[in-house]
Amino acid sequence: MRSDKELTYRNFGLTEKSGRLCSSMNSAVDALGREAVFQDKARGALTIENWRQAVNKYVDFAKEHGHPFNNLKSITPERHMEFAKHIADRVRAGLSVDSGHKILSAINSVLRLASCNKNCSNINPKDVGIPNRTAPRYDQSVSQEKHDRVVAGMRPVPAAMAECQRQLGLRWLESAKANYRAMAKAIDRGDAFIRVTEGTKEGKPRTTRLSDVPATREKQIAAIKAAAALQGNAKSFAAQAKAESGKSLLQFKRDCNKDYPKGYKPHGERHAYAHRAYEEKTGQRPMLAGVKKGDLPAGRGSKDAYKRAMAAKTGETFRQFERRMVKAYKEISLDMGHCKHDKTSRYLG
Repeated sequence: MRSDKELTYRNFGLTEKSGRLCSSMNSAVDALGREAVFQDKARGALTIENWRQAVNKYVDFAKEHGHPFNNLKSITPERHMEFAKHIADRVRAGLSVDSGHKILSAINSVLRLASCNKNCSNINPKDVGIPNRTAPRYDQSVSQEKHDRVVAGMRPVPAAMAECQRQLGLRWLESAKANYRAMAKAIDRGDAFIRVTEGTKEGKPRTTRLSDVPATREKQIAAIKAAAALQGNAKSFAAQAKAESGKSLLQFKRDCNKDYPKGYKPHGERHAYAHRAYEEKTGQRPMLAGVKKGDLPAGRGSKDAYKRAMAAKTGETFRQFERRMVKAYKEISLDMGHCKHDKTSRYLG
């Protein structure tokens, strides 16, 4: 990473002219993004786009409040805090809590990388009164019926990606960057798992085991081999789009989005994977299965009630079923690449 002196000297082309403020800050984002990508493969086009959107909001705020600046040193902790409070006000006015967190996180990242002012530290959303994000407590999985209907209307590549997300528990970015040919070769060698190395959270590779249930395993292998056939000689679908039509990852994602009908979220396929895996491991449906938004009360009581009900159904004690449930959560957590088990609770309850 560049030193403070180099950052001050180049200053990413910032000038005192407010008309150039936005373009100059976006130039800074581009330059910082290239540095971040070089040092951390997990950051890429989608991260840079999030940074750019947040920077545009910061620039609009700076102009509106008469905060022109001619170098990044003038972004003081006080101005940083003013912007954070502005976002908190927008949350109170109706902006979603999740959006408020994402905007502040993006600005924190840009200023941490770019600012010459070492005192311009991160601002925690709770410091300006933005509530903590709460995990959704309803079923977000895509049903098999909806999946079949949606995939039937997609082009081959987005359809293959959706099927792999469902069968292998991949995130969208992982499905776009996965090398399915390599996965197919590993299966042909007799491997009972796949390696997920590209597009993962924080760039951490993981091993996902294939299902022990023969019917499910057959579907998983079929999805991988169908995707491998479409992938051709490219390293991934994203690389294929880049080579054939010059599309960036962001452009490829937008192109895929055109195939998604209203109300369909591809991440719901990953939720479906988690639900199926849990049912195969415990013989019971997860707590969130079939739960509609707003139906499940907050707090731990509903989870304990679920455990009691399942224990009674299976003839086990509360602790016996709880141990089986925790074991299933841990295994699914590893297969899905979650660093913390509470992430898996967002999928299962």
